[in-house]
Amino acid sequence: MTSKIISWPNLPIKIKVVHNPKQKNLIYRFKPGLLYISSPRPIYQKDIMVALDKYSAQISKYCFVETLVPTLHLWGKAYQLELVKAKYNQIILEPQKIVVYYGNKEPKKLIKEFYNEELSLKYKAYYEEIKGRVNRLYNKNVLVTFKGIGYYKSFLGRCFWQKNQIELSGYLAKYPEEEIKGVIAHEFAHLFVHNHSQAFKEVLAQIDASYKQHISNIKKYNRDIRNDYI
Repeated sequence: MTSKIISWPNLPIKIKVVHNPKQKNLIYRFKPGLLYISSPRPIYQKDIMVALDKYSAQISKYCFVETLVPTLHLWGKAYQLELVKAKYNQIILEPQKIVVYYGNKEPKKLIKEFYNEELSLKYKAYYEEIKGRVNRLYNKNVLVTFKGIGYYKSFLGRCFWQKNQIELSGYLAKYPEEEIKGVIAHEFAHLFVHNHSQAFKEVLAQIDASYKQHISNIKKYNRDIRNDYI
């Protein structure tokens, strides 16, 4: 099996061509920035043209997004993102822009560390607010420990009810503060009901009367942030 990466005139993507005699059919795949072509026979220019035509809509969308100024959200606000190669690592928050100076660390890693710091500072206040609300409702002292911050795009928070622990996604720092409180309230509710049944919704409604609005707002922001740099 042999493979090589080639460029195509006027397209900001790479094309990976693989010659694999053991496979039976010609295979095309596209992911952002890379068109993949694998074949049991030598690959000719016409094969590449077929692949480009097959994925023309996805490639056009990718090219359009690549020409936009990259953005990053913080607390529900969109900022222009500027990446500056430097000899040091630092992130500067300006009124309309976030500037990432990166040296020996990748920009995405620096941004995640920045989100971690921002979210950790605010989590304590939110946690105390929601915990006080729960304690007043149930007349008991609920003890919950903060497991930490992870990076998951499939969920914004997790509750480990067996250990009374809550974990948050670092991507929560992209959302407005009220929606973050809504996510924390959601995880607190899982301490009492471990699934998403009607009983869970009733408990959550007691803890957070605006939970339905939070769900709606989070869906809206999911659309806003989907083209963020990370």
